[in-house]
Amino acid sequence: MDLANAGLTLFVVFGFFRKAPWVASLGTVTLTVSLYAAIAFTWGAVAAGAPALGVPYLWMNLPFIPIAVLCIAWCYWVAQAKLW
Repeated sequence: MDLANAGLTLFVVFGFFRKAPWVASLGTVTLTVSLYAAIAFTWGAVAAGAPALGVPYLWMNLPFIPIAVLCIAWCYWVAQAKLW
């Protein structure tokens, strides 16, 4: 699923620069899947007894911070119709 999401994300970037009308819908889906992957990873690590927010998993959690920031920005852009 992550590989498919990565491909769709590249498609969203292409559509964003082409100002495609479907970019808001597909972008919302890809960001939702990315956030779900981050939550599922953290939940799985915690369920296995690992300190998911500790130093050992720091390098696994850091790449998801821009996704959370982008999700907030994306929601703002979609709500304000600032994508175009």
